[in-house]
Amino acid sequence: MTIWRTTALYYLNLIFYLIFLNSCAAVKAPSGGPKDKTPPVLIGSDPPQGTTGWSGNKIRLFFSEYMSETGLEKAFSISPKLRGKWTVELHDDVIMIEIPEELESNRTYILTMSRDLKDEHSVSLEKGGQIAFSTGDIIDSGEISGKLYDEEKVSVHLWKWEEGIHRDSIYFSQPEYTADAADDGSFSLQYLSSGRYCILGVGRESVGRPVGSAVFRLGLPISENLLLNDQDIITNVTMRMKTNEFPLKLTRSDIIDQRWGRLFFNRSVRELPLENLVHIIQDDTLLYTPEIFFDPENENSLIFFVDSLKRDIKTIVKSTLIKNENKIVLDSMRVKTKVPSKTDTTFLEIKKPGKTLILSPDKDGGPPVEIILSRPVEKYRSLFSYTLTKNDTDTVRMNVVWDTPMKINIVPENGWEENLIYSLTLNSLDTLRYISLEDPIYSIKITTKDRLGYGRLKGIIINQQIQQLVIEAVSIENPSDRYPTVVNSDSTFELNTLPSGKYTLLFFEDSDNSEDYSYGEIFPFKRAEWFYFYPDTIDIRANWDYELKEINLGLK
Repeated sequence: MTIWRTTALYYLNLIFYLIFLNSCAAVKAPSGGPKDKTPPVLIGSDPPQGTTGWSGNKIRLFFSEYMSETGLEKAFSISPKLRGKWTVELHDDVIMIEIPEELESNRTYILTMSRDLKDEHSVSLEKGGQIAFSTGDIIDSGEISGKLYDEEKVSVHLWKWEEGIHRDSIYFSQPEYTADAADDGSFSLQYLSSGRYCILGVGRESVGRPVGSAVFRLGLPISENLLLNDQDIITNVTMRMKTNEFPLKLTRSDIIDQRWGRLFFNRSVRELPLENLVHIIQDDTLLYTPEIFFDPENENSLIFFVDSLKRDIKTIVKSTLIKNENKIVLDSMRVKTKVPSKTDTTFLEIKKPGKTLILSPDKDGGPPVEIILSRPVEKYRSLFSYTLTKNDTDTVRMNVVWDTPMKINIVPENGWEENLIYSLTLNSLDTLRYISLEDPIYSIKITTKDRLGYGRLKGIIINQQIQQLVIEAVSIENPSDRYPTVVNSDSTFELNTLPSGKYTLLFFEDSDNSEDYSYGEIFPFKRAEWFYFYPDTIDIRANWDYELKEINLGLK
């Protein structure tokens, strides 16, 4: 009995001892607390950065913390491109790269790390990096750096432009060098040999790919090539990114009744010329050229208006091919559609505005109140009588203008007064359902706020060397609001009626005299226009002059 008790106590103590050891060994980070947002850092490599006489085989990279396998394969690239396959393996905070093939002699090889590389907490590198090794006695030391301007993540591609290679074919080949830009768009390509190079900005989603249908965001340089001599450093290479969209295509047509319908496209049609844009073909013999106008509620669709289509016969809508130089703007498409067999007998509706509206008077007396109808109506038909009053009693004369068969613009003859309450009443003149409201009276309460304020921006540029220079003030609140003006021959400029607000300033060489920035073309190659962003934000206040003196655009 004593032996049994002694044995039992021995094993019981052993169990408690093992549990104690396990609790001591299981050291964990305390739960809760702030999430780890510190980017991982490369703290060393074997062989070290700058090694010469390198024979290849293996590279070990040491990081400041455990790394993640997610995105590991695509996080690395080697330039110049290797013929054979090389492998990447993760061992906690060490990444092993194995290169099985024999390397070229007297050549600098660059290992590039992209920002796809993340630690175990999914925090990316702060910026991409490069390490160089040489199979010869020296490390090439040329460098190209600059900045890409875009709101999204971007990267840069670089090719060495060898003799005998046509310029237009370069971008359609695999890039020899790649680098991810930092969050502010800055990039650096290091350890380059002397020679002539071509550069291109791309969206991060397209890094490493030749230019093709899958590459949407591109940034072209302002010069045809970059020439590096031994140990040269080229800085301030700047590119503005642009989304290259697919050609417009007609995707479907919905005919609402015999007189009108909607045409749907794959993206915005706001820049399309509307004349003879589509034709409607019925029974292969009847050809209609409808009136076309923009859909006031959908920028990806158009409205067509026609005399009268026939029911229950084959109907095709055909879009016209539109090209701008070698670029297709609108593809030629044929889509089947159907004219409804029943007549639309619903009442006309006012889709916009609602029963209340708030607006701020502008310098031109507007903005107009836009009456959006539920269907198109002949422009010159008298649909409504209109009454506009202020302060409940005073009648106000107004201008009523049909903008399209679905949109009517209304504005007081002498403009809106600020801080008043107006009442706009529309009264149906017809009892026919198709062109009358179900409730014949539609009233809108309009409250006006303070009048929009305007200020003036003026300045002078020093060392101005560009013959046709444009300055454009771009609203930070609404970047689609842009106010360009040409810089005078004496290097001065004025923007006299800028709405109050904060702006960035863009200067660019208007080489095509369009007063719009030209981003260049991939094929045939056409360089982008030179540009410069003023580093400070401009705050325009009502009735104030904002003057910029001695602006230096960095031109030599």
